Amino acid sequence: MGTKYIFGVAAILLIVAISGNHAQNGAPCHASIFDFTPRHTLNITRYMGKWYVHEVAGSHIGNFPPPVYKCYTIDLSLPNPDDVLNIEGVDNFINLSDGEAIQFRNTFAVNDTRSPLSSMWTLTDEEGTNAQVIIMSADLEFQAWTIIYSCSHQGPDNYRYEILMAMTRTPNIPPDLRQFLKALMVGQGFRIGDHHSVNQTEC
Repeated sequence: MGTKYIFGVAAILLIVAISGNHAQNGAPCHASIFDFTPRHTLNITRYMGKWYVHEVAGSHIGNFPPPVYKCYTIDLSLPNPDDVLNIEGVDNFINLSDGEAIQFRNTFAVNDTRSPLSSMWTLTDEEGTNAQVIIMSADLEFQAWTIIYSCSHQGPDNYRYEILMAMTRTPNIPPDLRQFLKALMVGQGFRIGDHHSVNQTEC
C-alpha cells in the first residue's frame, strides 16, 4: 500500500494528492504558514485508549482528496504501564473500494528532550518510516476530543506529507462539537476547504 504513518491511512490519500503537486517535495515540516504549539501538560496515561477519527485535513492546499476509507479508529496503549515514553498504536479502518478491514501497527517514542515532552512524539510504522507527531489540542480531562498534527517525508522525491486529524472517544458527535473541532483545525492553518469528514456509520 506504500509508506504509512499517522496513523496509517496517509498513504491512501497520498496516491491522489501527490500527482501534479510538487511544491511539497523536499519541503521541511512546519511550513511558515502554520504556527504549531503543542498541547501542554498532556496526561499520557489518560490519553490512551480508543479514538474515533472524524475530520482530516492536509496542508497541500486545494489538492487534498477525500478519504477512501471509513470507520477509522486508533487504539493507543502503553505496553509497560510504568513507561509513558513508549506507546503502541493500532489503526483500524475499512477500505471503501472493497470493504476490506485493514489494520496497521505503529510505535511512538515520546520526546523527552523538549517541553512539553508529553505532547511531541515520533512515530515509527511497520516499514520503519518515521513521522513527527504533535498533540495540538485536547480537552481538559483527555477523555473527550483531541487534535493531532503529523508530518513525514515519503518516497524518492522526499515528499512532505502534513496532516491534521480531529478525533473523539465516540463514533457519533453532535454538530456543534464537529464545528468546534474544525474551527481548531482552521486555527492551525489547515483551511476548511481542505477538510474531509470520516464516515463512522455502520461500523
